[in-house]
Amino acid sequence: MSPVGEKRRKRRLVVWLLVTLCVLADLIGVGALRASGASGLGAPVISPVGLPTDPTTARSAAFMFTYDRTADFRCTLDGADAGCGSGIFGQAVYEGPLALGRHTFEVRALTGRDVSPPASYAWTIAAMPTAGEGSEGGSGEGGSDAGAGESSTAESLPFDISGDVAGLAPGVARPIVLTLENPNAAAIFVTSVVVEISVDSTPPGCPSATNIALEQASGISASSPVLVPSHDSVVLRAHPLAPLITLVDRPWNQDACKGKSFALAYSGSAHS
Repeated sequence: MSPVGEKRRKRRLVVWLLVTLCVLADLIGVGALRASGASGLGAPVISPVGLPTDPTTARSAAFMFTYDRTADFRCTLDGADAGCGSGIFGQAVYEGPLALGRHTFEVRALTGRDVSPPASYAWTIAAMPTAGEGSEGGSGEGGSDAGAGESSTAESLPFDISGDVAGLAPGVARPIVLTLENPNAAAIFVTSVVVEISVDSTPPGCPSATNIALEQASGISASSPVLVPSHDSVVLRAHPLAPLITLVDRPWNQDACKGKSFALAYSGSAHS
């Protein structure tokens, strides 16, 4: 090979190396940007409503939390990790009885492959005072504290349920957004919500039995209640906490259902 050809080869090699280094630099820059974005996620926000006091004698606890975007939530109580819902609102209920001593609750939000920093809350469960402690004259008044999630009565406490849904279309399921309102002086745990739909529409002509499908709120139960603070309300916007209603897409003409409405009736149970 001539000396001229050898010089050209070296120049091409140098140019190729420079291009490769530039591409690698771009890739490293993209990786740094992604890492920065992942670490920039904010933590969920734990609602102050219904938090266990510190200290408390209650042997159970419930937490509500929100996030600024749709995410999957992971909750940890004293190192025990479990999923605790998805969306922009979640809750975690620990019926217990929890052990005496210090406890720490944490919640993280998962969006794709990114995990947010944890939001945490710590509190202490103290021993129940014995008769006479903390009261004058040894009467024992003030020595009892019904734990959150533990019913103090066999009867369901009163609370109000309201809901609405609009814009039904064939084949489209929509949540019935429910508002649970607690008129009581203490927080309640709603353990069931049942929705009933009228047999026929108003005005008549669109029977619900053949045109409407109703899926109850399966996410509310005695083992997974919804906490409603005293003299406050909670809005349930998505299934399974909210029921689903669908105008079933039938093979026949359903024009008779256009502009019709249905009466919804609600019932449920709750305890302190």
